Amino acid sequence: MASVDRTLTPELQQPEQPSDLWLLDLSAGADRLGGSALAQVLGQAGGAPPDLDDPSRLRSLAQLLADARRAGLLQAYHDRSDGGLWVCLLEMAFAARCGLQIDLTDSGAPALARLLCEEPGAVVQVRRADRAAFELLLARHECSEWAQRVASPQANAQVAVTTADWTFGASLHELLDIWGETSWAMQR
Repeated sequence: MASVDRTLTPELQQPEQPSDLWLLDLSAGADRLGGSALAQVLGQAGGAPPDLDDPSRLRSLAQLLADARRAGLLQAYHDRSDGGLWVCLLEMAFAARCGLQIDLTDSGAPALARLLCEEPGAVVQVRRADRAAFELLLARHECSEWAQRVASPQANAQVAVTTADWTFGASLHELLDIWGETSWAMQR
């Protein structure tokens, strides 16, 4: 690689220019919880596990990411699987020390399953000014049906989740403390 300037990391770019985080959901909304951290905590580790039902989606995702990166449309990238969308989004916010507005009102799925399933996929950050160009690439690579805007970075240090049924809010610092305590306990 000639320059690290075009390297994608999970660190969100600060919101001087408004942007959105897009979930690229390789399971196309299956949101299976079998074997997930949530299922384990609830003592229900059984059930259908995450899976890549259609391998052609993985090829489409790789081509989409390559073209979007080449066009300079992506600001950040993180995989979704380990820990689910909730963990993915928090890790991106923690890296940038910025807040998030997460909106799952139009997800078409139970919000808790959408947030905590560990299906394969990715989250990318795209400037709103580049939305039309990104949506054209989504269509070209046949990814539109399983791509969804799910969040936007915020300059404040607050994380807010809005769903069709409930809302949640906490400071980034509170969530980072909880994250640190959990990580420390797991490593003992």
